[in-house]
Amino acid sequence: RFRPNQLGHGIAEIDFGRGRYQEALARYERLARRTNDPRYAARLEVIKHEWSLANMPAHYRTALDSSAVTREQFATLLYWTVPAVRFAQNLSAPPIAVDVQDVEGREEIIRAIALGLFEVDPVTRRVSPHRSVTAARLATHLARVLVLRGAPCASGIAAENALAACGVTNPLSTHSPDAVVGGRDTHALLTQVAGKL
Repeated sequence: RFRPNQLGHGIAEIDFGRGRYQEALARYERLARRTNDPRYAARLEVIKHEWSLANMPAHYRTALDSSAVTREQFATLLYWTVPAVRFAQNLSAPPIAVDVQDVEGREEIIRAIALGLFEVDPVTRRVSPHRSVTAARLATHLARVLVLRGAPCASGIAAENALAACGVTNPLSTHSPDAVVGGRDTHALLTQVAGKL
């Protein structure tokens, strides 16, 4: 005979396998609460992550799986990973960039321009959304997000010192300055930034 917990676990896995994330989450939350078994709590976190990913726009998943993040993909990951960016208010109107009209992450890159992360060339009116983000540029962007969005750990210090002051991993510690950075590594760093804001 199945014990009730095993049965609940099996049903939760069936729900998850069929894409019924909310039902699987509810079952695992009950199992984790009732049993205090760390395996159920760990599985609950995995399903929460999968559910979150399933609810993201397609271009977010493309950015996450990218082996060389572009400006547009960085803006997308930034927007969906850092709530202080997604819900920022009272931003000034960004300059118009003529090369973002047909970009999948158009709204996200416009938000990055409004925050002052990307500059629009004053002559050509281009922001170059498909340009790769190097490790050096990623370090600069991460530090600027901390400063611009008011991280307490970055208060009153120069932007170039913000990553160290906030305990955020510098991409230059694992990549050469001109190296491209993948989506998952970028997302992990942005998650650290989000935790400081």
